[in-house]
Amino acid sequence: MTANNVSPVRSTGGSSVGVLVQFAALFTSSCVLPIALYWLLKYVAHLSDGTVVAIPLAIFGVVSVLGLAKRTWDLVRPQSDCRPLGGTRWQLDYFDWNFISGFTVVTIIIIIGNILKPKSRGVRICSLPLSLLFFQVCTQLVVVNFMVISGVRYPWRISSMPQGTPVRPALYTIVEDVVAIEGGRRERFRASLDHRYMVHAPTRKLLLDLSWIWGIGGLVVAVVLTALAFALADVDLAFTLGWSVPWAFVAVAGLITRSMMKATYRKGGFTEVNTDEEVQLASA
Repeated sequence: MTANNVSPVRSTGGSSVGVLVQFAALFTSSCVLPIALYWLLKYVAHLSDGTVVAIPLAIFGVVSVLGLAKRTWDLVRPQSDCRPLGGTRWQLDYFDWNFISGFTVVTIIIIIGNILKPKSRGVRICSLPLSLLFFQVCTQLVVVNFMVISGVRYPWRISSMPQGTPVRPALYTIVEDVVAIEGGRRERFRASLDHRYMVHAPTRKLLLDLSWIWGIGGLVVAVVLTALAFALADVDLAFTLGWSVPWAFVAVAGLITRSMMKATYRKGGFTEVNTDEEVQLASA
């Protein structure tokens, strides 16, 4: 098989279902429920602003903790088959560390928002969790892209990439970790993706270009929403925008991603590659 027959990153049945289930749970807990409960508890149940914010954010926190616990257990459990290639039992992957750090920051912000007075100021603070996560992830996407262009090497292991390996786009590592665990494709996908990246130039360009789109676009969204959170006179609107606009951006960026992937497939005349065959090639 030649490099020209190797397709860019592409998920199939099982991985798509797994990722979609995780996506649906995340969307519900970090968009639908916060907004719906905020309006219902404030204008139907007539509860205080502090309670109105605390209940939906508590649900968001519980869902996040359960998701983190599950993926961490998948990594460290005995005989795990989804760890980073060459990693040890207690080595977490890149996405897990980002999950932990992001959740910690968001938790601190929510606590601050709930103790601030007047409560309207706290509501504004509590509209920022998704914007803060955008700042965290999208900054990495942009910075790491500059590292890729500059030929920087990893100063320490990042997921399956050993220390000293040329830096790859952060989106590469996110895709590797999410599809391997949430998508249920395990170590086989990590090896397959590594092989595709190494032998197929369009895959490398696609991941670099998508990292720019998600990174720069996400930072613009985060900056605008942070400014609006404190500039808007209507605190209800600020809260609603803070928990909805990031998902609108994800939808638009997702459509752009799908379009670019299809264009890449058509341009190269690619065919789907069996994962087992790719793993054999990668280990050859």
